[in-house]
Amino acid sequence: GGGAPVSTLEFEAVSVVSALNGSISIYVTDKRGVGKSSLLEYPTSIVKNFTACLSYIREYKYCLKQNTFTDTTFDLESILKVIIGNNHQYLNTTQRVILMGSSQGTYPLQRYLHITEDNEQVDAVIFDFVLPTDITRLIHGDKYLNYIFLDLFTCCSQDEQGCAKYFEDKNPMRALYTYKMNEDFQTNSSCLYLLNITTDDIAKKMSYIFYQNMMELFPALIYRINRCNFDDQNILKHFINVTQPPVEDGAPGYALLVEFNNNFAELWSPLNPQEKKSNM
Repeated sequence: GGGAPVSTLEFEAVSVVSALNGSISIYVTDKRGVGKSSLLEYPTSIVKNFTACLSYIREYKYCLKQNTFTDTTFDLESILKVIIGNNHQYLNTTQRVILMGSSQGTYPLQRYLHITEDNEQVDAVIFDFVLPTDITRLIHGDKYLNYIFLDLFTCCSQDEQGCAKYFEDKNPMRALYTYKMNEDFQTNSSCLYLLNITTDDIAKKMSYIFYQNMMELFPALIYRINRCNFDDQNILKHFINVTQPPVEDGAPGYALLVEFNNNFAELWSPLNPQEKKSNM
């Protein structure tokens, strides 16, 4: 992860590892949280000198590999298999393996727990300074979008005074399951089928949205997909058309603020003035 507290922790770790004549592996994560990660093998001496660290990155920049968080955690799982073997066969009986993620480093650890939930590869996982979901992008291009979507609505359920209050009986998970059941079993008559868009497509559109206290957008989106009347379909079409991928963020004339205003206005307010506003 990034930030001053994490940097302090990392430098303390370097001192401990140096004293034990160990080595350090560092994952460099993109600060916007779009799932572009790289693994660098640093000599411990380099990590101690920040200026030298930057030079090292510059020198080896063409060796960096861009990954989604899920790909990164698959790499991590493989690395740990090599280091500790199956059932810790390569470790002494007194040795323990603990993974710790700070700040944005908590996101790869979440994916790691999903991927390794059945094999209990490590002894413990520590989440330090977990970022809330309202200040980072969902992972773009990750084939595990359904898991991420489930994470989002779990957080929404826990936010009883914020996100959850927009749902009838304050139960976002029920609305999410209704949405999923409709899409899985209605097939040719589901709302997304009528809009000529798949569940993966709509999930990717959602992943383009940068959160800044904007979880309120998603209850309206799922509510309209579940109800799917004529007005809902028009509004959903507009959302699908105007929501842009992250690569467009820096394009001339493009402004996230305009997109957000469009999305909020269209999803929360009636497109047709005669439409009655329903309570969530």
